[in-house]
Amino acid sequence: MRVIRIAVVTLLVAGLAAPAGAAPGVVSSLIEGSWEINGQPTVQDNNAFINITPASLLGFDSFLLGTAFVVHGTVRGVGTAGQVVTIDYGAAQPTTTSRDSTKATVRQSQFAVLNVSFDGVSATGKLIVQNCSVSGSVNTKTMTGSASLGCKGTDLFAVLNADQIASLQAAFNGRRDTKIKVNRNASKWSLSIACRGAATPD
Repeated sequence: MRVIRIAVVTLLVAGLAAPAGAAPGVVSSLIEGSWEINGQPTVQDNNAFINITPASLLGFDSFLLGTAFVVHGTVRGVGTAGQVVTIDYGAAQPTTTSRDSTKATVRQSQFAVLNVSFDGVSATGKLIVQNCSVSGSVNTKTMTGSASLGCKGTDLFAVLNADQIASLQAAFNGRRDTKIKVNRNASKWSLSIACRGAATPD
């Protein structure tokens, strides 16, 4: 797995989808808006954000540029010595998007943007991590949504020291929503995060 350290990556930027195809002056019935997904065990420990914004609201011509799709999530836990451990994840360039009048999905199947922090201080910086997938969805009929992350590889924890790895594992030990596996010398690892629950308009 290849990890690229970059100076600036905005987790909430997800690129532009293909033009919606509506003619100027025609009001589309396609879903748009922003929602917070309230995950388990609590929204303070696990939440996600999905945003579908027409380019016109970003200052562009929506007929030419389509719609921006965003998915971003955060999980928090308490590590060693009471340390607050946070994992932020997001899809910087979605590979698949879809929507109708009540449902929308967004997915990045090749890489993810990750940031691991301890007591509010980033230990990794914002990283583009290969061999990861991020997905998000929202349903306004049921007012539910979800976001998920799946990563597997060799390099992410190479940027963390042994104490940080131990605190990271302790923070999410026994959690059903966040699973971390690391081999003895931290050369192989896997990370999965799931956020499912009520979707609250933001």
